[in-house]
Amino acid sequence: MIQKQRGSATVWVVVIIVLAILAIWWMKSNSTPTPSTQPVATPTPATPIPEAAAPASPSYLSTLTMTNGSSYLADVNGRTLYTKVSDKKNTSTCTGACLSVWPAYVAQSALEYAPANYNDLSTMKRDDSTYQYTWKGMPLYYYAKDQKTGDTTGDGFNKAWNVAKP
Repeated sequence: MIQKQRGSATVWVVVIIVLAILAIWWMKSNSTPTPSTQPVATPTPATPIPEAAAPASPSYLSTLTMTNGSSYLADVNGRTLYTKVSDKKNTSTCTGACLSVWPAYVAQSALEYAPANYNDLSTMKRDDSTYQYTWKGMPLYYYAKDQKTGDTTGDGFNKAWNVAKP
């Protein structure tokens, strides 16, 4: 009986160590310094929401500032978001090969409510039945060639793409 209890205690110690290592790795991999940007974030809950109960929407977007002083939207990780000039409200004209260069900012499901401070954030259903985030009704995209947080290299691309403005 004592042997079985020792084995059980050893298993728990190993589980706790593995969880601690995963937590440290997760915190390091999710922290990216952005010295030239000024993110604006909504506070997150003190206790984490279980994954099954997590809302479909991000807890916040970021509003960043370019070197010229103009503000633009980024996702929760600081990746710049773009709009396409030819898109109409809740309608994307970027399909097929376009999406490999301009990936949609996708949502897991329809957004039921907008995060605090970002009331213009919503979702639309794409023709392929996926959901895409929208800002003031305009579909949001990433630019595949943006390499790091704060890159805005797609702004003005072919006079068809602009950074999303708050």
